[in-house]
Amino acid sequence: MLVIVISTVILMAAIVFIYNSLTFRKNAVEQSYGAVHAYMKKRADLIPNLVAVVRAAAEHEKELLQQIVELRTALSDESRPDGQRMLESEELSRLVQRLFIRTEGYPELKSNENFLDLQRQIAEVEDQLSAARRAYNGSVTFYNNGVEMIPFSLIAPLMGLKIKRVYSTSQTESSKP
Repeated sequence: MLVIVISTVILMAAIVFIYNSLTFRKNAVEQSYGAVHAYMKKRADLIPNLVAVVRAAAEHEKELLQQIVELRTALSDESRPDGQRMLESEELSRLVQRLFIRTEGYPELKSNENFLDLQRQIAEVEDQLSAARRAYNGSVTFYNNGVEMIPFSLIAPLMGLKIKRVYSTSQTESSKP
């Protein structure tokens, strides 16, 4: 009888440990995504100022500016799936980088203090966003390991936990303006 009680207590302790470990991993992923989301919002808040400064000096860049504005608007829609927002965020990074490259041909922009300050701020936010994405990927990998490995994989489905996608960047993001 004592053996059954001890075995039951050990089994229950193992289940509680596994449950708490999986919950910790899930929460770490959510926290990491929150940081990514915060930097995406911070960058999105800088975009209107950048568009206004460039629009005034570079009339020829209307199409690119329009794409940037449309993508920023799409990113502000909180109801969109996280995975899609991450992909759109990468596309916005690519478009902003392309805008910075194109504006090098406009001397009036290169000497405009507002533009230079915005360019510096956006580059800083892009660096922070990149670091937040790396932290997110680390959290997702840690979480996925828990969901896939035995004995955690026996409890994860009961908690409704599934594998999450790791955010993969393209080479456009790794070459900053």
